Amino acid sequence: MELRMTLAEQLRGLREGLFDAGFARTDDVGEGIVAQAIWHDPLVLAVPARHPLLIHRQVPWAELLRYPLMAGHPVACEGFYRQLVRLLRSLRAGDVAGHDVDVVAAGYGLGLMAEAQTVVNRHPGVVVRSIMDASPPILTTYVLRPVNKDSEQLDRFIARLG
Repeated sequence: MELRMTLAEQLRGLREGLFDAGFARTDDVGEGIVAQAIWHDPLVLAVPARHPLLIHRQVPWAELLRYPLMAGHPVACEGFYRQLVRLLRSLRAGDVAGHDVDVVAAGYGLGLMAEAQTVVNRHPGVVVRSIMDASPPILTTYVLRPVNKDSEQLDRFIARLG
């Protein structure tokens, strides 16, 4: 069973004792919550199936930054969105808009996503390309837990994630 919720909902549930753990793409979670990095995924590019950038097996940053960039919804995918905004600011790139894979398939822009997301976000109108960079951008996933929530079961669960 997959349960999706916003970062704010997760943090509220962790602080109120409703959850033992959660996952986020940010470690900016405030007091009372510990964020531990557990997974690191390369950033990849989702390109409409009929797009000039498909001549590249690996798309250079300079080329992809010429097009509108899209990422997950700023609230529904808050941590992911924050990581991308920080990355794009470091590259002095423009803003990134929220999207889903259908918007990219329709040709409204290029999508940025974690490589692991490509398994669940497949679309016949979208081709995934890696991004050419000397040190490819990496997105981090964190396991979240309340500071005061220690248990052997939770420790074992977290240890198995890595």
